[in-house]
Amino acid sequence: MYNSLSTGAIALWHALMAINNKAGWIEEFTVANIVLQSMTGLSRQGLDKARNMLVQKSLIEYKKGKGNQAGKYRLIPFECQIVGTNVDINVDTKVAQMITQKGHSSSTLNKLNINKNNNKHQQQQKGTEQESESLTNNDFKKIVDIFNKNIHPIAPLEGEILSEWLKKVEASVIIEAIRESVKSGVRNIKYIEKILQSWHSNGLTTKEAVIAHLRDYQDKKNKGKVVPMKIETYDDKEDLYKQYEGLW
Repeated sequence: MYNSLSTGAIALWHALMAINNKAGWIEEFTVANIVLQSMTGLSRQGLDKARNMLVQKSLIEYKKGKGNQAGKYRLIPFECQIVGTNVDINVDTKVAQMITQKGHSSSTLNKLNINKNNNKHQQQQKGTEQESESLTNNDFKKIVDIFNKNIHPIAPLEGEILSEWLKKVEASVIIEAIRESVKSGVRNIKYIEKILQSWHSNGLTTKEAVIAHLRDYQDKKNKGKVVPMKIETYDDKEDLYKQYEGLW
């Protein structure tokens, strides 16, 4: 099977196998693109290409998520593989036919100009989205690297949680939360998330705001005017996964 797959497709296949194994080999599972990119080292474009190859080889089924939701995957047993069908559509021929239709050349040209402008706008918008996505991917990789070095090797579920928080706060805020968990001696994702929830509820979504908050907190603590924040912890890894098993 692997002889006909690219290196990226093989890496993605192994990542999906590992995630489904962790989930207990369920029929269908959800995982964010950014988590798969972190596990495989692929860019977003590389991930799309690898995923398409696995779909074309009938090794997986993929359903794109709506909006910001993660996509759904299903691993196809080898005995159930089927051959897909590709359909090509000659768009240029259809456009030419529209232009030469009697009595519609003028209106068609106007439509084509509008479509051309719309396509240009869409391409510009797509370029901006790709640039933003690239920055997000780099931020997530930095978060994962710090988590791996200071907490433990990140699990797919933990990656999903941090990925969701990256949509709400700056990457530097998540990194500060990881540092705070290390300082407190409570190195687990539940504690980190509690810190993030506390900061987010107080409108602290940037590094500058968090630093100022921590400085103020420390000053009050030194003066004996603050009660330490009580945060529920999960020392048992099994308890952590039970808490979040509904996310799969």
